[in-house]
Amino acid sequence: HVRFGGRGEVTSLVPTSIILGFPAGSLAASPTFNRTPCTPAPGTWNFELAPGNPSLSRSMSQMLKSSGAMGVATLLSRILGMVREIVYASFMGDGLVASAFKFAFQIPNLFRRLLGEGALTASFIPIFKEKEKNAGEAEMWDAANAVISGLIAAATAVTVLAMAGITIALWVHPFSFKTELVLQLLRIMFPYTLLICLTAIFMGILNARGSFFVPAMGAAVMNLVMIGSVFLLAPAFGKNLETQIFGLAVGILIAGTAQAAYQLPNLRRTGFRYRWVS
Repeated sequence: HVRFGGRGEVTSLVPTSIILGFPAGSLAASPTFNRTPCTPAPGTWNFELAPGNPSLSRSMSQMLKSSGAMGVATLLSRILGMVREIVYASFMGDGLVASAFKFAFQIPNLFRRLLGEGALTASFIPIFKEKEKNAGEAEMWDAANAVISGLIAAATAVTVLAMAGITIALWVHPFSFKTELVLQLLRIMFPYTLLICLTAIFMGILNARGSFFVPAMGAAVMNLVMIGSVFLLAPAFGKNLETQIFGLAVGILIAGTAQAAYQLPNLRRTGFRYRWVS
């Protein structure tokens, strides 16, 4: 509720929720609408803000809830990642075996950082949503299956070639103990690259369908399995650290499988059914 004086100055400003009308041409002449200087007519002008859009409010509320849930899941996974590193350091120490394990894990972990932590997911979502919008759900799921099939074929080929190359290298060439240990561990852990690529696609599908908490919790599941491998798998591989370290390598494969499998129930609820597409 705004009152203007004879020279256009504001003489009073009182909140009101009742709209009584506007002077003729007042909005058209207002500086707010056409940026043309003017002198408002003396008298009382009453304004009322339009009510909010309920659907927009619900969308904002849903976005805030999703962001909060994803933030909590990410925080939990980071905390478990720190615990994992503490457990690993306590178990392996900082000797030659620990150095070999960390070096061997760098290659599959690089794929996790490049693909599993957003890049592959971010590139897949626009394609997925475009198919859903322009071609319908059937074409959308066909596109998802085609991407997964191609990814499986490419990643499997790379994994098989890498493992075969490492096996041949170990067979025909003598290496130092540390180098040989690195190659043996890398041969075990290399299939993790395939698992993390699949996980990234699964996360992209779930994000595109409006699910954020479950995909973000996948990293927490992975860290829990890796922590558990120190206490459950490693002792089963022997009494020396040189043999127990292979339990941690197998644990990484199990962790990658668990992270991918953790997404499957939620994927099925969204309507996803995998079939090979050539």
